[in-house]
Amino acid sequence: MKIFPQPKNVEYLGAFVNPERRFCLVKNDFEGNELEFVLSKLTFNGHGISFSIIKTEGYKKEQYTLELENTHVVITAGDVRGAFDGIMTLLQIIEQKDICCVKIEDYPDFEDRCLMLDYSRGRIPKVEDLKRTIDRIAAMKYNQIQMAFDSIVFEYKGLEKYYEGSTIVTAEYVAEIQEYCKKNMIALVPNQNSFGHMHDWLKLDDFKDLAECPDGFHWTDEYNHTSLWGSGTLDPYDPRSLELVERIYSGLLPNFDSSLMHVCCDETFELLTGEGKSKDIVEKIGAKKVYTDYMSKLNELCKKFGRRMMFWADMIIESVEALKDMPKDAIAVIWGYEMEYPFEKNCKNAHESGLDFYVAPGTCSWGSIVGRSNNMKYNQLSAAENGKKYGAKGYLLTDWGDCGHVQFPVITYLPIAYGAGLSWGVDENREIEKACGYLDETLFFEKGFAEFLYDCGNAHCLEAYKRFNQAAVITVFSVALDNNYFMYDQTPEHFKNIIRLADEQLSKLEKFKNCPEEHKEEIKLNLEILRTAAKVCVIKTGGEMDHNEIIEEFESENARFKPMWLEKNLPHFSDVYISISQKLIDALKA
Repeated sequence: MKIFPQPKNVEYLGAFVNPERRFCLVKNDFEGNELEFVLSKLTFNGHGISFSIIKTEGYKKEQYTLELENTHVVITAGDVRGAFDGIMTLLQIIEQKDICCVKIEDYPDFEDRCLMLDYSRGRIPKVEDLKRTIDRIAAMKYNQIQMAFDSIVFEYKGLEKYYEGSTIVTAEYVAEIQEYCKKNMIALVPNQNSFGHMHDWLKLDDFKDLAECPDGFHWTDEYNHTSLWGSGTLDPYDPRSLELVERIYSGLLPNFDSSLMHVCCDETFELLTGEGKSKDIVEKIGAKKVYTDYMSKLNELCKKFGRRMMFWADMIIESVEALKDMPKDAIAVIWGYEMEYPFEKNCKNAHESGLDFYVAPGTCSWGSIVGRSNNMKYNQLSAAENGKKYGAKGYLLTDWGDCGHVQFPVITYLPIAYGAGLSWGVDENREIEKACGYLDETLFFEKGFAEFLYDCGNAHCLEAYKRFNQAAVITVFSVALDNNYFMYDQTPEHFKNIIRLADEQLSKLEKFKNCPEEHKEEIKLNLEILRTAAKVCVIKTGGEMDHNEIIEEFESENARFKPMWLEKNLPHFSDVYISISQKLIDALKA
């Protein structure tokens, strides 16, 4: 008998020989209808197994005890969410063929366990598909979900002139999802950038002069390459900046019931360049103080709307003093997506500052085509271990859509399951094989498919070196064909190895007979795109490949890409990957 996430304590009490899988609810100490939806997943009649839900004192948040015997079931919890978790565990047990009488004592390592979805760079799921995602993550005991809005993709009331004809996420969309989240005891938290990543707003004529660097700014990357970047950060000392943010909040926040507000505010690079309007103040008091001064004003704005502010902490996480300069009720979110990211040091800093904080690793699905599996595993494990060690309040798993969101949902299922296990119980669920086994049983219906996906996601390991936040192979879609930037030290053989891996995995895919076709078709197309992109990389590194063959492959893949996208997602952004791949096709033809 398998349970995922693996509970803290499981005591097996012998064989469960009762063929009955129906229940008779004899007691429920939790008044109201909060458990109605999850209880509807069980079958009740007057002659079923006696079922009691008991409220008690002295339990931790979400702690529960589940006792399953041949004649009765008792779930004991200190709060209604703990009772919900116990019922979810019971549902998972009774769906299995061979089960045992059991006593389970369990509680989560992290109070808040969140999945964040990127609504600004790619896939915006249809309502029904998002509901299926909510069902899956609720079964794995996530209790929070965030929709990340960087670009203008929501119909902000009062700002209609700026999105007319292009809005995607409506108030009705949010309302329907929020109601479904409530049924699954999941908090739907607004996530709206309010300082950096304001590019969409700062492109508009009415707001261009609110930019810290209206003409853009120069930034040097990890390869010592300097380029001109577009304006993305608000001028923190222009009062009209906060006036704009307040207008955005006024149009957004009434649609969300959560007491939390993720204001983001990451990557405000312009403060560091010496090119912005605030450069004199930055030179005088420092960029971190400029940042925390603005954030204090933003915190007051959040309070005006009755929200508690959470923020990406990257701009100040290395300084305990800067963290202490933040409002005391703010929640720092420590994000990092590499296996080497210093969660140990930064969680210690947050702990010493006295702020509540989340850790935020990533699915690492973006910027890769098929994922970056081993990086994902160790990135998440480090976040969970150090978050638990230093008392993190929450675990927020990000799933971004950079580079056209070319990866299909199947690439994210294992990272999301692994994050569920770690955020519930680090020590009990550190082995990723437990997440694989759970998915094979409940989603893929075929042993070994999750491990197969994991192996596909290690294609990036065949490159010459590990790149920051993406695989080199995907850069063919962002850099001109005759530009070898990002190809340092790469050779044709590195990418020929990726081609061979893709071929091997496509061959293995044919052996899976029971896995639903939707999952097989998604990974098949991603593997084919990976193979074709790797062929372009062979050319970019001085090797030889048939241009016409590559063009035919891209055109075939593009013809299937959009229809598959539209099966689960709204049409917005569906042409982004098609457009960038078409530019590559045109270059190959030339």
